Amino acid sequence: MKKKKEEKAAGDGEPKKKGKKKLLIMVVALVLVLGGAGAYLMLGSGGSAQAKPAPKPGNVLKLDPIYLNLADGHYLKLGMALQETVDVKVDVDGSQALDAAIELFSRISMADLSAPGGRDQVKKDLIAKITALYNGQVMTVYYTEFVMQ
Repeated sequence: MKKKKEEKAAGDGEPKKKGKKKLLIMVVALVLVLGGAGAYLMLGSGGSAQAKPAPKPGNVLKLDPIYLNLADGHYLKLGMALQETVDVKVDVDGSQALDAAIELFSRISMADLSAPGGRDQVKKDLIAKITALYNGQVMTVYYTEFVMQ
């Protein structure tokens, strides 16, 4: 009888030690993860304070609508307006924006534009391209007309 009780006591002792080790490892891992997340947030917020402030909107330059051939033979009537930043001293010329739009839309099919999110993605691409062309003097692009046929 004593042997059985001793075996049970010895058997119970080992799982408790293993359970405590697992618990200790989990607690240490949790502390490391939380510490890393806290450090990331602390350092991340410091970096964003040094980022450039968002540009302030200035004049809106409305461009005449153009007709484009899409990649699959369909047509697009596109009217755009360029939102200039307040820092622009001389009005921007819209010809670069129109050229960028022609180049971008001539590679896209009507099916791509009709797909969910397709039009939004193309607009994001166009804004990125135009912002780079005008060296940040244009902050966004608005569609004033968008007719596909």
